[in-house]
Amino acid sequence: MGGARLEVKPAGVAVHVRPVPDPAVGVALHEPVGSLADPSLTKKPGKAVLELAVTDADKGSALRRLRADLRAAGAALEDRADLLG
Repeated sequence: MGGARLEVKPAGVAVHVRPVPDPAVGVALHEPVGSLADPSLTKKPGKAVLELAVTDADKGSALRRLRADLRAAGAALEDRADLLG
């Protein structure tokens, strides 16, 4: 599909559709991609992206674990969504 691109990540791949000229068509691409993916992969939908990963870890879970391990009362974040995972 014109404009869509794949990003290879250390533990998976992300299907980016933000560059697709018609946003509705781009988002609609996630359904067939997700249904064709190996069922053992974790599907992580995002804003104009679908990540298929071999683990369900994300920035939010990593930050929560790091805060717990360090017994930190808080964290400075770029984006509140980082804690949501």
